Amino acid sequence: DGSLIASGCRATSADQAQILLWDTSSWRVLQHLAAHQLTVTQLAFSPNGQYLLAVSRDRTFSVFHRGETNGPFELAMRSDKTNGVHTRIIWCCDWSHDSELFATGSRDGKVVAWIASEKDQQAGSAFVQRSVLELKNESITAVAFARKKLQDGRYLVAVGLETGVIKLYGLGQWDLLFTITEAHAHHMTVKRLSFRPHEESHQLASCGEDGFVRVYGLKL
Repeated sequence: DGSLIASGCRATSADQAQILLWDTSSWRVLQHLAAHQLTVTQLAFSPNGQYLLAVSRDRTFSVFHRGETNGPFELAMRSDKTNGVHTRIIWCCDWSHDSELFATGSRDGKVVAWIASEKDQQAGSAFVQRSVLELKNESITAVAFARKKLQDGRYLVAVGLETGVIKLYGLGQWDLLFTITEAHAHHMTVKRLSFRPHEESHQLASCGEDGFVRVYGLKL
């Protein structure tokens, strides 16, 4: 609802890597959230407002949860050697429109979809791996879920690469639907992707290290 902002800063220690939650009405810090050892590279609130997702240079992600609408956020899970998949810096993350799953993207060329599991919530791990997309010899730098599903019920996911290319996938099985090449996307790293919210049609915005911002109308 716009009442909270989460922020992080460049960090070389756990103290510096804390996430700050700000009250936008008073700009007062409400919480310090600790989970990482190095810089948090991206943060994302779930659309239902119950979760905060963080990814980091330390190759891990964390999920914070609040049980009450205005309650404090508490650490629900943090990836580690037993449940983590990524072997390099995790650059990006995003939630599905229904808050049922999220994706993480890494320099190791993997995009991983994670889904909520009641069984694992009881065991202290709120999300489990659903599926993995692996692009050989690529670095994933941006990821975004569309704000509605495709007509066949799959999630639409946009993936941005260090090369400037943008790829569109249907999730379930990470079926490649379309590729936007450097000629129409970016000549340098894709820095961020975002779908237009509350739209009947799919519109995607991208920004790149080349200084360009582009908006695409997608017919899928």
